[in-house]
Amino acid sequence: MILLFSILSLLIMSSLGTTETLLKMTAIKFTVNDDNIEYYPDWSRLTTAFSACVWVKDLGSGYNTIFSYHTNELVMMANGYFTGIFSAYQHFNSGFPTKGTWFLACMTWSLSSREQRYYVNGKVIGSQQTPSGRSLRTGGKLKLGMWYASVFRFGGEMMYLNFYSKELTSSEIARMVQKGMCALVAEEDEHEASRVIKWEDLIQLERSGKATNTYEYANECLVNAINKQNEVIEELKDSRQELENIRLEKEEMEEKLSTKMNATLAELEVTREEKNEMETELEDVNTRLNSTISELEETQKNKHTMETELEDVNTRLNATISELEETQKNKEKVEQKLDEISSRLNSTLDELEEMSGSEYRTWDWNIFLSEEFLNRTFTTEDAQLLRSSWEDAAGKMVGVTMTKEVIELLNHITDKTNCGNGHSPDTSP
Repeated sequence: MILLFSILSLLIMSSLGTTETLLKMTAIKFTVNDDNIEYYPDWSRLTTAFSACVWVKDLGSGYNTIFSYHTNELVMMANGYFTGIFSAYQHFNSGFPTKGTWFLACMTWSLSSREQRYYVNGKVIGSQQTPSGRSLRTGGKLKLGMWYASVFRFGGEMMYLNFYSKELTSSEIARMVQKGMCALVAEEDEHEASRVIKWEDLIQLERSGKATNTYEYANECLVNAINKQNEVIEELKDSRQELENIRLEKEEMEEKLSTKMNATLAELEVTREEKNEMETELEDVNTRLNSTISELEETQKNKHTMETELEDVNTRLNATISELEETQKNKEKVEQKLDEISSRLNSTLDELEEMSGSEYRTWDWNIFLSEEFLNRTFTTEDAQLLRSSWEDAAGKMVGVTMTKEVIELLNHITDKTNCGNGHSPDTSP
């Protein structure tokens, strides 16, 4: 057995670490004789709160004291009898597994909770209240495997007994049970910072009686560790193969990505050239657009000038139309006046003809064509001047302006009168 343990230790030492880990896996086997371990620990960190947890295999040899401190300050039994604190004892005799079975026993207490609890495999099998303000004393002797006066000796095995400087919770103790003995001692303790009295130190103390180390469970833990290590190795092999596959896939992907990247770069180069061409075309379009805008602006200016000129032409046209309309009105007035004059001249002609016929006289109307009477108003003086020739006819012309139209009409009348009397148009009076 020792040879097997040595071989396994050498095989797994590198994976589990130092001999400290192997000491944690070592159990102590106590007989019902005087087997015990005692010493005076530093209890200063455990006065207001503590937890004691140990893996125990009870062989049914009596009351089975796991440990006692300061005589009656603390007592923990493997079967629950006379378990207590501050000299107050309880008998927790239910909830224990069958004899010869490993289980995790824990005792907890704190000054704040004022309650001592006893756990078996993570379940509370009993508790009791403690006095208010009462804390644990320091300077006492810790005794493993026996109570004071060599009574209530322990018969069985214990392993990984630790004292923590805090009151462990139910869930924390349950996690210890769930991990199991091997995992609990092979890994770093979850509560390492509060572990004050350590099993790897206790197992190296001097002993009384025939208490001996046993490696049975350690061998099992080592075998489990080797199996676990083999599983890890296989997992590592699988992982290595997976990594190799991943590396090959990575290289293949890199090659594909490189090919795709080169193709993309080529496309980008083509796109860049097309972009440059488009930019050149856009610059040309922009130039033409600016030119068109300038032309449109110039056209707009010319349009405005043309509109101004058209407005001026329209104004002048309207003025001309107004003048034409006014001229038309004046023309109508002149024509009306000429009609009136023609009517009066006709009347005068009739009278002159009547007078000429009655007096058997002829008249020379060309006198009205002389420069003396042209473009002037025929006055009373003119009538008196000419009355010797045509007294009555001249009186009829008073107030008539001697325009060309009137003179032409008079010539026409004169021609007609002369022709009617058998005279030639140029006959003198």
